[in-house]
Amino acid sequence: MDTRYYCVGFQWDGVSQLERCLKEGIWENGYNDKFQHTVNAVPIGARLAAKTTYTRKENGKTISVLGVHALGTVTENKQDGKILKVDWDKAFKRFDIDGRGAYRSTISSVNNMDNVRLIFNRGGIDSPATELALSFDPEDLTNEFPSNLILYGPPGTGKTYHTINKAVAIADGVKEPHLFKRFSNRTELKDRFDELLIEDWENPGDGQIAFVTFHQSMSYEDFVEGIKPMTNGKEQVTYDVEPGILKNIANLALGNWLDAKNETKGELSFEEAFSHLLEKWEENPSIKFSMKTEGKEFTIADFTKSSIRFRKANGSTGHTLSIGTLRDYYYKRKEVRPTGVGIYYPGILEHLKSFVGNNSNDKTVKNYVLVIDEINRGNIAQIFGELITLMEEDKRLGKKESITAMLPYSKEKFALPPNLYIVGTMNTADRSVEALDTALRRRFVFEEMAPEPSLLKPERMLWQFWWDNEKYSWDDQEYRALETPFYQLLGFPEDKNNEKDKEIYWGPMRKENTPLESQIAALADLAKEFSGINLCLLLNAVNKRIEKILGRDVMIGHAYLINVRSVGDLKATLFNKIIPLLQEYCYRDYGRIGLVIGMAFLDETTKNSVNLMKVPGYDVQDMNDGKIYHLKSIRDFDNDEKFIAAVKTIYES
Repeated sequence: MDTRYYCVGFQWDGVSQLERCLKEGIWENGYNDKFQHTVNAVPIGARLAAKTTYTRKENGKTISVLGVHALGTVTENKQDGKILKVDWDKAFKRFDIDGRGAYRSTISSVNNMDNVRLIFNRGGIDSPATELALSFDPEDLTNEFPSNLILYGPPGTGKTYHTINKAVAIADGVKEPHLFKRFSNRTELKDRFDELLIEDWENPGDGQIAFVTFHQSMSYEDFVEGIKPMTNGKEQVTYDVEPGILKNIANLALGNWLDAKNETKGELSFEEAFSHLLEKWEENPSIKFSMKTEGKEFTIADFTKSSIRFRKANGSTGHTLSIGTLRDYYYKRKEVRPTGVGIYYPGILEHLKSFVGNNSNDKTVKNYVLVIDEINRGNIAQIFGELITLMEEDKRLGKKESITAMLPYSKEKFALPPNLYIVGTMNTADRSVEALDTALRRRFVFEEMAPEPSLLKPERMLWQFWWDNEKYSWDDQEYRALETPFYQLLGFPEDKNNEKDKEIYWGPMRKENTPLESQIAALADLAKEFSGINLCLLLNAVNKRIEKILGRDVMIGHAYLINVRSVGDLKATLFNKIIPLLQEYCYRDYGRIGLVIGMAFLDETTKNSVNLMKVPGYDVQDMNDGKIYHLKSIRDFDNDEKFIAAVKTIYES
């Protein structure tokens, strides 16, 4: 497959850019800080399908639909990560296909030839969408995920790395082992994560993922809600209840869940309607809201993140309306109170209900994900507070045992919706952080992330290196500067280091246009001829000894070595990262460190070279007969061959 194929989106913040793109003969990436690498990699001659994705109900099932609105050929790539010049096909007729949850990103490569035929080379196919489907197994899709999950393990095992996989799998409803049927490589998967990541809570867009790192000074007020100072338009300091990241994403998930239960087509979600209200107020701050009593109309003075300050007919502005309560009234979760400030809600509700959407697609529940990195670094009881109870799966909204709590600052009722998932990471080696609360442990599913030495196999490293540098030719000087030290590390055979022999292995991969795990096996025979350092065997040997002496919680993760591309890289990693870690684990007992990495990295001296003073009760002679060990430094291995030989003793002895 020489031609490359891509599905590309064309909606920014819900606004279609298709007409403009067709008119100007371009496709434009709507992000300034996402998808740049993928866009720059699109070659001239590539085929693009301008698409949308949505869902519909059919026989009680939710069907994921891929709508194809235009096809075109790339004629120029400006390499700015934004603009592709495109010759769009004339007289194109839009069609739909059962998308089976695929190609949802702003830009996704299409490598499956059956899907290429269905999208780009239909050849007179006139079947309706219900009879056509992309060649992905519908069994790959699922909505069965643990509500609360913690990935735990020693440092460097890819816990944070894998939260990206987990979050995308949950948000898109795809079984994690099958993600790479829908994403061609890690870059596309990370692009999808970035696309779903919410960076601006005032404009979350289509985001479904939030990310936070716990630390010792993290508090309930940061995570759930708290009273924070802010300035108004008159530069006066005021105080208001500000939602934290958990409350923010819980409200988004709740709004989607309630909206999906609302069968009224064309009615906007609360978030959409509220956004329209805010825009309308910004255009006309004097807009009036009706009351039951004629002549008592009120206006909105300003909005905060959790409330609406309004101006009564008499001019007073001392009261506020809760946005959370307004959401409950909008979805009829509770009756509007006809007393107190409750009499002011109907006027705003009337405006919210007046906004009508033009989207007739079926409303579906989306999954939302909160990723908490280093979850055990914070004071869990203090950060979660009463919400520890609400986290349990059977305590979520819609469940038989659902529970609602009253938040202490806003006095709003709060519950966690069933479509919000929490994924945390926990470092088992760090003795300085809090142990997880027993009550919290019971509410989480724990998944161990152990070191994976197999990711460091020589054939895999070579495969990754070639794909990382696919843009170069074999004789490119910039490429040769990268290849030479890498091949020295591997001990790549000199008689195979020529274009003809390397093309035997690389040629078939290049034709497939994308890195596939299945390609690695083809390099196994070549890797058997390597004479350099085997990082897989190195890590495996080190960890077996650490587990024997110190336990599995403090083993070395593969991430420490995953980016090593030269002997110099390995020296720096070993002496600046791994050995200092062993020093901490072994309390600077260098003899114990020697049990892990061997005498090649230690200097030995006898204690009798030191003149100990005699003290009653101490056997000075016995103490003089002992050994003292010192770690060698990186300067002791200026010679690369000496260093390579020393490293090999770790796993060959």
